[in-house]
Amino acid sequence: MNARPTTLTVEIEQRGDIMVIRPSGAMDYWSVGPLREELNRHLVADPPKIVLDLFEVAYCDSSGLGLLLEAQRRAHAAGGWLRVARPHLQMRRVLALTRLDRYIVSYASVHAAIETAEAGQED
Repeated sequence: MNARPTTLTVEIEQRGDIMVIRPSGAMDYWSVGPLREELNRHLVADPPKIVLDLFEVAYCDSSGLGLLLEAQRRAHAAGGWLRVARPHLQMRRVLALTRLDRYIVSYASVHAAIETAEAGQED
């Protein structure tokens, strides 16, 4: 069986001290590199505040989940946070089945994630 490489594009939007990162495509072993690079770049903020808008993510395997968990842990260790916004039903199910939803806070919209942050509510 030949594995077919997939692609993932990443868009960035700065909203004050919050970075909104929008990956689009598949978050899998072959494609998470660009997302990892952007997360690494923004996890050095003091403190990192990242909203990961997953609306355009069509697929996520264990490599993508591992990246999410690693980024969330690093953000928290640096006194910041990482929030997931607009995950599709399949992604919400995967987060629940793997129990990662206990560690990675998910919001219905980017606005809700940012509004919660501005209200001073911590994850």
